[in-house]
Amino acid sequence: MKRMSGALVIALTLALIAHAQQAPKPSLESKIRQAWQDWKDKKKDAFAAILTDEVIEVEADGKGPRGRQATLADLQNINIQKFALSDFKITMLGDAAALATYKAVADIGPVGKAKQYTLAVSEVWVKRGNDWKLLHYQETEMK
Repeated sequence: MKRMSGALVIALTLALIAHAQQAPKPSLESKIRQAWQDWKDKKKDAFAAILTDEVIEVEADGKGPRGRQATLADLQNINIQKFALSDFKITMLGDAAALATYKAVADIGPVGKAKQYTLAVSEVWVKRGNDWKLLHYQETEMK
């Protein structure tokens, strides 16, 4: 009996750990999709709310890493006309950190002159309080 209850406790513990590791996947994907929409719609406050204070973003423009203030300034200058996100993979890096990778196809630039970019994107998200925040964003243009 003790052996069976010990096995049951182990099985339940493993199930809870697996559930905890999978729980943020749908919410992170929806957060990422909303972040892209907020950028497209120039909702600076909404976009700023998902960023950590120490966020670093590296975009495919070759200008190097940007901190929080430069990223928010870019929001005003970089126009996304339309976008599609796919191939999401969320990998838990512990209880409070996750790596998200996905593909983004976006028309970026002024209306009528936008160029289509295909990007491989990696993001590191960390849990702050009860919410997930973006710590690091890296995009690479795919040819």
